[in-house]
Amino acid sequence: MKNFKNLFTYKFLGGKYEVYLEVSSYQNNGNLALIAKEVDGDGSITPISVNIVPLPKDQFCLDTNNLSPELIDVLKKAKVFKQVGYNIQSGFCHYPVCELNQEIKGFLK
Repeated sequence: MKNFKNLFTYKFLGGKYEVYLEVSSYQNNGNLALIAKEVDGDGSITPISVNIVPLPKDQFCLDTNNLSPELIDVLKKAKVFKQVGYNIQSGFCHYPVCELNQEIKGFLK
């Protein structure tokens, strides 16, 4: 994936957004935290992951409850992550557990 670019464009509610991804970790348990930051505009931050339970390294719960489906589709097509096959429930929501693509991890901040 040497041609990978950490820049993603998607449309949502009539607007066009350009974001880049950052990798961090949650302070309470070290889980992977994946964040999208808007390039232009007000520099909004959109969490991609949600911290529910401790997970293996490089796995995260995808925040399908609050994240735009359009952005999820763009990230899936770019192979940023893959779903590992099970969900974790929190309240009434079910969050798919995903694994960050190791080939692109070095390209993320």
